[in-house]
Amino acid sequence: MPTSVPTCHYLGPERIVEPMRTKFNKNIHMWSEFDSVLTNLQQILELEFPSPTTSVKEEFCMECGICYSYLLGEAIPEMTCDNPDCNQPFHHACLYEYIRMLPDVRSSFNKLFGQCPYCSQSIELRNHYISYSFVWYVGL
Repeated sequence: MPTSVPTCHYLGPERIVEPMRTKFNKNIHMWSEFDSVLTNLQQILELEFPSPTTSVKEEFCMECGICYSYLLGEAIPEMTCDNPDCNQPFHHACLYEYIRMLPDVRSSFNKLFGQCPYCSQSIELRNHYISYSFVWYVGL
């Protein structure tokens, strides 16, 4: 059983994630090395996690809305649409390729601007895959 606080990564729309992050930071002092990680997180985040006895699997669809799989290599869907009625999850790579191919895509520096394929909500996507290469010419 871990005795120290784990690193937490929050997935989802910022309007849902930010209050959880705030509660975590406010209540981190409540962490107990004698309780399980689940018990600690429930106390710190002031919520009860779903369990097989209270929930059904279909309520937690985390498949990518583009490739329809959970894992893409080792990546899980780490982005969601910010529209509260949509919240469709996506792998960053899938959404990037989808938006990049749209005829009305806009780009600025390393960001793409497009629309959610499900609800047409505006989406801003940072391109993590841009790499810059420099060529040095040596005069002879």
